Amino acid sequence: MSTSIVWKVTDLQRRLSDGYVFKAKYTVDASDDTYSFGGTGEMNFEEPEELKPFSQLKEEDVLGWIKESLGEEKVEALTKQLISAVAEQRTPTIGTGTPW
Repeated sequence: MSTSIVWKVTDLQRRLSDGYVFKAKYTVDASDDTYSFGGTGEMNFEEPEELKPFSQLKEEDVLGWIKESLGEEKVEALTKQLISAVAEQRTPTIGTGTPW
């Protein structure tokens, strides 16, 4: 069964005077047809030399900044963790509770 990973930007904080986006909030969700698991995060950005106008930003732009800031290894590790969490829901290897 295949697990899909979806990144979404949920909010941006920007300076109103020029549109500089200095913080993004995001979610990363893994799911198959039955199970899902996800997380949230925040990323701060350094001010770039050239600002893209706020009105022209696309979610893909900001997701690119987030993933670049995290780095390829961290993005891959996060993806593996989420896929493993969904797999654990599908076929549990750990149980809780008491025998009485």
